[in-house]
Amino acid sequence: PRYESRIQTRPTHSLCVSGSAALPLPRNLQNALQALEGDELIRGVLGEEVVQRYLRHKENEWAEFESEIHTWEIDKYLARY
Repeated sequence: PRYESRIQTRPTHSLCVSGSAALPLPRNLQNALQALEGDELIRGVLGEEVVQRYLRHKENEWAEFESEIHTWEIDKYLARY
């Protein structure tokens, strides 16, 4: 399509349109939630109640994720120690 030539990805996980500054994309869910908390545009479009409910749900999800030992950690560290 006509927009393909304007969209670029960068190794820093940024998505930008030529000629505009772009912030790096969040590296994990926690960073994404922090960005959402400060995003007035999204709050204005979705409404405060929707954003707050979504944030609560996803913060619980992140806490659950962080409380688990993942296969990658086991594979990476168990043999070393």
